[in-house]
Amino acid sequence: WNNTHNIKSGDILEVRGEKKLAQSLENKGYGRYLMSKGYNHIIMPQHYIIVGKSNSPIYYIQRLRDRLGIRIEDIFRGKSPFIKALIYGERSEIDLSTNDIMSKTGTSHLIAISGFHIGILAGFLGILLKKKGFLTRYIFIFSFIWIYVLFTGGRPSSIRAGAFYTFLILSVIFSEEYDILSSGFIIASVLLLINPYIIYDIGFQLSFMAVLSIGLFYNPIKNKAEKIKNPILKKIAKLGGLTISAQLLTLPLTYYHFGRISLISLISNLISVPLIGVLYPVLIFTILFNGIPFIGQIAKGVSLTLLDLFINSNNIF
Repeated sequence: WNNTHNIKSGDILEVRGEKKLAQSLENKGYGRYLMSKGYNHIIMPQHYIIVGKSNSPIYYIQRLRDRLGIRIEDIFRGKSPFIKALIYGERSEIDLSTNDIMSKTGTSHLIAISGFHIGILAGFLGILLKKKGFLTRYIFIFSFIWIYVLFTGGRPSSIRAGAFYTFLILSVIFSEEYDILSSGFIIASVLLLINPYIIYDIGFQLSFMAVLSIGLFYNPIKNKAEKIKNPILKKIAKLGGLTISAQLLTLPLTYYHFGRISLISLISNLISVPLIGVLYPVLIFTILFNGIPFIGQIAKGVSLTLLDLFINSNNIF
């Protein structure tokens, strides 16, 4: 059974073995984890054969992801695992030491596809489409965001981010005030109705606790920051305030699940968030236009420089 290297994404298998309910597993924590991901059963396989190929959209999306991964490897070589994680959330290739460093500095959220990435993409598209009509621009951004959510594997974190941005777009289109708390409670309620066991998912807990924390604490901090006259200090204060407000209610959960609280996360995020904010669109530009002489090489050089700054600063912290 260990000889499974010939199984590829999209293969349809006929599997024989013992089926078990996830909730009946001796390891109750693992059973709840499986159910939080939507898996109600597991099978203890004894034999399998490949009986066909899938023609579903998910299969073709995976093929595109594989091709993009090969292109990233060709361009960035040894730095490709981190870039794959940043662009489409493929974190399995990142080594344990890098994961541990980012956990200690509180910057792991920057390589989990979330509202941070959706916001950068939406902002970038908004700049490119600023000459288009109001409704056309937002419909295009909405469509692209959900294509991106599917392309990144439809992970819960990216679905949540896409849903939040959908509410933001709807509030703009219908000239209604956007309320992050109301949006958060609606999205959480829908997800819990679909799968009540998602409450056990750590990502679900942390992301919605961060939303609740931002909704409760960020506005007072932002109002104080608005009184700062220096524009650079004002931006730093707002970014720091956002980082602090997001962590106030997530720190207890972080300690409960991981036994660790990052005391350096405020400073590390003040440096890392702007770096990744610039690196992300530059990486996309590099991947798209690397074949263009001179321009592609400059973009690649800028990408690698920003990436080295991010990695080295995290190592120092």
